[in-house]
Amino acid sequence: AFEQGPICGWMAWVNGLLQPCGEFCMGSSHQVAQTDPRPSDVQDDDAQAHLLKFEDELGLDQQAELNAQLDYLREDFEFYEEGLAEALDNEDMAEVFHRFDQPPELLWDLKSAPKVPLGASFTDASDPERLGFARRLTSWRRTGLQVIAEARVAVLLMAGGVDFEDYGPLPLLDIGLPSKKTLLQLLFERVKRVMHIALAYGRSMDAGFKQRGVKPISIYVICNEWNLRELNDFLEANELFGMRESEVHVLAHRFSALVDDKGKVLLERKHKAWVQPGGHGMCFQALVDDGLIPDLKSRGITHVFLAPTNNLGCKVLDPVFLGHCEDVKVTDRKTAGVKLVQKLSPDEEVGVLYNHQVTKKHGDKFIHILTPQILEKFETPQSGLKRKCPIGGDLFFNQASQCVFFCNISDLQLFRDAVTKVNHLKRHRVSHVDLDTGETTPAPAVEHPANALQLVHFVSDLFDACVKGVGFMSGREEMLVIRTLVGEKSVRSALSQYSKLCQTWIRAAGGSFEGDMIASDRELCEISPLVSYAGEGLQGQFREVTALPFLMQSSAETQRKKRGMPLPDGGLTPAVGYKPGFSTQRAEFFSFAEAASSKREFNNVKRTDEDAFVGLFARSSERISDSQRAELLAEAPGADAGIDVRTVTHKEVVELQLGTDYA
Repeated sequence: AFEQGPICGWMAWVNGLLQPCGEFCMGSSHQVAQTDPRPSDVQDDDAQAHLLKFEDELGLDQQAELNAQLDYLREDFEFYEEGLAEALDNEDMAEVFHRFDQPPELLWDLKSAPKVPLGASFTDASDPERLGFARRLTSWRRTGLQVIAEARVAVLLMAGGVDFEDYGPLPLLDIGLPSKKTLLQLLFERVKRVMHIALAYGRSMDAGFKQRGVKPISIYVICNEWNLRELNDFLEANELFGMRESEVHVLAHRFSALVDDKGKVLLERKHKAWVQPGGHGMCFQALVDDGLIPDLKSRGITHVFLAPTNNLGCKVLDPVFLGHCEDVKVTDRKTAGVKLVQKLSPDEEVGVLYNHQVTKKHGDKFIHILTPQILEKFETPQSGLKRKCPIGGDLFFNQASQCVFFCNISDLQLFRDAVTKVNHLKRHRVSHVDLDTGETTPAPAVEHPANALQLVHFVSDLFDACVKGVGFMSGREEMLVIRTLVGEKSVRSALSQYSKLCQTWIRAAGGSFEGDMIASDRELCEISPLVSYAGEGLQGQFREVTALPFLMQSSAETQRKKRGMPLPDGGLTPAVGYKPGFSTQRAEFFSFAEAASSKREFNNVKRTDEDAFVGLFARSSERISDSQRAELLAEAPGADAGIDVRTVTHKEVVELQLGTDYA
């Protein structure tokens, strides 16, 4: 033991002295196990023995931390070399890409419903105006609402990614919406709204439904171990956004280590290996290993709706998609549904649904079968990315995944095993400890190759356990993914497209906009999910010309403001360790508070959103006369903002004059 290091030697010697001491010896032995920096499985593992190189320089606490981390990762050490080889093969699909083909489209304009073939297939519902298709969509919507009303489906939200650009977990950040709502709050509110719609539908179809009522939908949020506490604190501070405590569950999935090109785990610090979340495919492992499948079955749940938390346009629990899945028998075992959008560019970072031809031996013969599969962009050869249809010029492989899935809970164990067997390679640029010098090597610049590799798992690999995979292609307005600070998948881009979507709903309801303005990331337009899930229920609400920016909230949200009750904080302060949001930390991001200086802001925000004036959330019931108000406002900073004096309180005037800190 002394040859392994002085600390190990002394602890082994002391432990040996305590061996005859009965119960006291057991307690001491437990303490030694907690601080022993060299677990036996790592001692004998030459491939990762370098992780213990700096043990002599570590304190007891650091040794215990390294010991715990190695114990956590030891089950991964065995397959790093094999997993890296497999992942590298997956990156180079050029030799086998001839086995991948376009999935056939299911045609619904015939008298009888189409037969769903083995392998991958899809329904194109991106154009609801197609002849005879509207009736089919209506039928699917009714079926989906019945599934929701009976609470036969649970929602699984995947929120286990790394912190967004060091700001914090993306689902918990204020991304700059007028309401200050986070992505997680929007998803919860969409669930509440679609439950309300299902309740109304049930009452219209069944006289006894009013007494039974709609059953609550269970929501499972899968995060990583870094943001588990943050997420729990955030939901608790916001009272679960009105959901029942018994219906909201938060659990964490595993990490995986970062390695070099030889499969050796990198050290972030001398006592800490480099780890990152292991990919959203780990959500199945979290569900199964935490024993939640019996809980799902006990609630009468038969299916799971999986959705990401980085998509501003995600229609969680889309009843049309659910009804389509029921119609094509996605409810059967070893069958899964996926929502798609049309891929527009070869460079778009999305996975695509394919039919994969697999050769299997059956007796003395070899047979060819088709299996569904989703390939990511970095795994697809350029010939496949750029191939176009001979007629029309669209991309040949254009069935892009939204990462929204629907599956049977009886298959969750199968999916867990299938997903964890498939390794994908993710490349990182990180700083790490140099094993020769002990100094920290800085991360390579963007123009240089990545220096760290990670084996990750994707939820789309559930198709490896399926005989059928049925896609449902919807409009591009549902694909508002946020991945970067700037560019096509940025916050600005998502806000702009979402504002245009809400503006489309208003115009469809008979509304019009001042000067025919078009919404953008600077002139935002937002309709609360509690008001409308997908543009329904807005008829007759816009009799006057609407100006931008615009925010429409539900009567419940408005009443909470009028009574002085605190609204759920869409910002970053409720949870422990939060960092400032985009609008307060990055000048290039649009925030509603910055827009408060514009004239249109104060003149045109609906009365249902009085709190939007200058981001002031505390309200005073004290009113002053118009003449007093006008006189005070004339002396206030920003007096030229064109404030509507009829709706401004005395307290707001004071805040404008002396600043919000005074208030």
